[in-house]
Amino acid sequence: MDLLGWGELVAPDALPSILNPPSGWIQACGGPPWFAAADPSFGPQSWPAWLARDPESYRGRRVRQLLGTGTRSFRDNQSMLYDTVVPAAMDAVPLLLGVAEKRPDLVQSAHPDLAAALDLLRGWNFTADAGSTGMTFYHVFWAMLRGRAGAAVAGDSALYAWLGSGVPEAQDAMIRAAGDAARVLQNEFQTLSVPWGDVHALVRGTREVPAPGAATGEPVFLLSDSSYENGKWRAAYGTGPAIAVQFGETPEAVSFSPFGSSEDPSSPHYADQMDLLLERRFKPVRYATESVLRYAESGTGLRVTLLPPGVTGSLTFSGAAPIRARVAVQVEAPEALPAGSAAFSLHMLPERVPKGVPTAVDLVVQLPPEMCPDAELGRLSLFALEEGTGWYPVPSQERDPANRVFRGRHDAPAKAYALLGPLELLPPAPATADGAAPALPSGVPLGLDVLIGENPVLQGNGARRVFKFERHDAAGQEGDETDADTEAGTSTGERVFKIEKLDDTKHTGDVLPVPEVPGFQFGPGARKSDEERAQRKDSRVFRLERLDKVELPNEEGVSSGEEAAPAPPALETPEVSPGAPGPESAAAPPADTEEKAVPEGAAVDGVPEAATIPDVVPVDPNFNFGPAYKKPGEAAGEGGGRRVFKMERNPKPEE
Repeated sequence: MDLLGWGELVAPDALPSILNPPSGWIQACGGPPWFAAADPSFGPQSWPAWLARDPESYRGRRVRQLLGTGTRSFRDNQSMLYDTVVPAAMDAVPLLLGVAEKRPDLVQSAHPDLAAALDLLRGWNFTADAGSTGMTFYHVFWAMLRGRAGAAVAGDSALYAWLGSGVPEAQDAMIRAAGDAARVLQNEFQTLSVPWGDVHALVRGTREVPAPGAATGEPVFLLSDSSYENGKWRAAYGTGPAIAVQFGETPEAVSFSPFGSSEDPSSPHYADQMDLLLERRFKPVRYATESVLRYAESGTGLRVTLLPPGVTGSLTFSGAAPIRARVAVQVEAPEALPAGSAAFSLHMLPERVPKGVPTAVDLVVQLPPEMCPDAELGRLSLFALEEGTGWYPVPSQERDPANRVFRGRHDAPAKAYALLGPLELLPPAPATADGAAPALPSGVPLGLDVLIGENPVLQGNGARRVFKFERHDAAGQEGDETDADTEAGTSTGERVFKIEKLDDTKHTGDVLPVPEVPGFQFGPGARKSDEERAQRKDSRVFRLERLDKVELPNEEGVSSGEEAAPAPPALETPEVSPGAPGPESAAAPPADTEEKAVPEGAAVDGVPEAATIPDVVPVDPNFNFGPAYKKPGEAAGEGGGRRVFKMERNPKPEE
């Protein structure tokens, strides 16, 4: 670290930390660490002033207030992100109103609309909602106050303290800033009552909407309000991605990404989460396998399995090359069904690109018991729709009456698929008292075990394999003890293992293999025979040699190795200018430097000392990014600071 210019390190256990505080929560809103919990066991008196210079924020105060109200539900915690209470205004506005009551002379000499503006603030509920007129006035008032305070009171934290001091200059600035705000609103909007959403906008692409939240006053719901254009403050930054997790036997999580997950304006996900922000909602996080497959918009790969929405089933695409596939569903048939037939499932419309890649489709559909009696399942079949040929039964299909599952395989994706049967078997729509769909009998298995796990295609080549992995060399025999030195001394250092397949699955040949791409291989020996590999075994030996002469000195002035390595004979050591410090002067401390304290964790009389932090910030005026740094005027030396290496294969491969 000395080579990089850093001073002594601060041990991690010397930094403020807290584990499972009694309050049951930890928060961080840019404030110092002693405000992370309700009653931390440490405070600013325990640490040097330079460690945490961030002041306590009003946003952090508001979060602590919400967390400290007692037990909160999962939904209560979600609502915190969208909290629009303006905590700083709850201190600043009463100060302004108090000064106005004590100094009527200042009010009378200010703008004539100031009295009405103060009445507006008296009726404000201190929120930054889109319909709030008080927020608009407070925002303009605070901007005017910053200008009145000037550079002598830099930053909002200093401005809060200045107002709280009650000095006459601060009182005068507050009244005059409020008068300025009344004048600006009258000139710009011809009224004092301007809804915040009319002048605070959220813009994404071509869409512009009224925006709640703010930066002024530090509400938790942060949307910036400093960029003014065409009569509106446009939010340029604000709340980032957020997630709320509820742990338990089955974890539950919701998340939100402002605007959307894409920065491409042509993407459908460029602004698809904008309504979540405006409506102050979250979306569920999909992490369970069935949930991911069910709600996936599309999938990419040699094999893609998707669960169509509204269908208890799955579609598996198997391509001869990587494809991107998706499945849409619709209630109405894309083309008239065969006479006397009805659909017992939604119509599934598969898509895949590129369309020229040979692709097989495996279908699995489970039929609820209410849709058809067990005795009539034989009259239902999976059908495919092709352009010009209409609906026809999928050529290769089978039924599983015990699980009420229909499986089929198609050698190419059709325009649509559906489970069809005689119209007279279709039951009337079930009616329940509360309008909810009737529950399936508990004896009917559901989920991925049926839809995918028992799919013969997936089971044959995509399901789990059971193997036995066993070591067969002498070092692995039970009772043998071979230390690292003995193993390292063997001639080859090989380990011999045996892997044996224990399950009875067999490759049936009905799954398309991964295509072989010309010129592609996993490693340089992938296409060689076993004999060639045996001959060339352990023949990949390379030698890396440094050719330049730059060495990193240690305290003794030699390189960091065990002993000084001689410089390559072809290069000479560069000269050091008379005034430039040499390695010894760079490594050795000044003679009058005080002796450093005992390092953190050192034992005193057998008792380890607690880790400490230095009282001043470690500062090195000669700080630079690496040993190759050159001061202005210093010669770069031969090679311009480059590191020169030579890499050659040893022995060289046979032609």
